[in-house]
Amino acid sequence: GVAWGFAGLRVIDGELAFTPTLPPGWNGYRFGVHWRGRRLRIDVARDGVRYRLSGGDALRIGHGGQSLLLQPDAETHVALHAHVAEAS
Repeated sequence: GVAWGFAGLRVIDGELAFTPTLPPGWNGYRFGVHWRGRRLRIDVARDGVRYRLSGGDALRIGHGGQSLLLQPDAETHVALHAHVAEAS
């Protein structure tokens, strides 16, 4: 699906890690993940990626090789690191 493909979702050392990309011609996409009793919403757009953790305890994730600590009921906005190259 979108999470494992375009969003680059992986589990590394027991933590969620994302390396999101935005396909040519797309303005963005969004999806949700349930992880260890927590609900995480991810919105990917040209102006960046927004992570929103609903309730529970803080959650550490990876984004493009960086570590982020998401706080409950708060939005974290970070740059979109990579774009899929246009097909030739």
